[in-house]
Amino acid sequence: MSGRLRRWVVIPALCAVAVGPALPVIGPAAAQGSHPASTDVRIFSPFAGSKLAQGMTASGTDAGECFTASLASQGRPDAWRCSAGNTILDPCFETQPPGTGPVACAVSPWSSQVRLLKLSKPVPRNQANKEDLLASPPWALELADGSRCTFLTGATMAVADMRWNYGCPNGAEVIGEMYRGDPVWRVFVRRPSGAIIKQVDVLVAWY
Repeated sequence: MSGRLRRWVVIPALCAVAVGPALPVIGPAAAQGSHPASTDVRIFSPFAGSKLAQGMTASGTDAGECFTASLASQGRPDAWRCSAGNTILDPCFETQPPGTGPVACAVSPWSSQVRLLKLSKPVPRNQANKEDLLASPPWALELADGSRCTFLTGATMAVADMRWNYGCPNGAEVIGEMYRGDPVWRVFVRRPSGAIIKQVDVLVAWY
């Protein structure tokens, strides 16, 4: 990794604050309108060993299975696409060392809650993602315009012949691949019902 990029392993234990009516967030939020020297690369870590990290809570525990590697967090070999009944959960993260407990399924890296899944059979280890973060799309993004976006794993539409890759609760859409040729990465963003797609700085890339 370039020395100009900062890679953080984030154990969600500090500075939990509430944002809007939704879920609590973890760690310091990226400041809207700020212009960092480089994009921060952070790794979501819901476990401290075989237990949930301090500050993390379980919204529930279900039985289920993991049937393939995560599509949401494609650079993590410990991230899986799982199911509980008819519900698809992705990403779900293993304990450390792997196989010593349930997986923790997260909606976003900004929530202090995860859904624990007790597996009915081992994960398909031969299908695990390769550990290659910088060659893989991040799971989630914090953008300079204030948007917080997560990778869309299902079928999406094409815009200007580019895939709609990330969805954002504020209605923004991240289109196409990320540009990583400079210390600050950038993505194309379309605002709700807008006709203009413009580049926006990526403050934080979550894996």
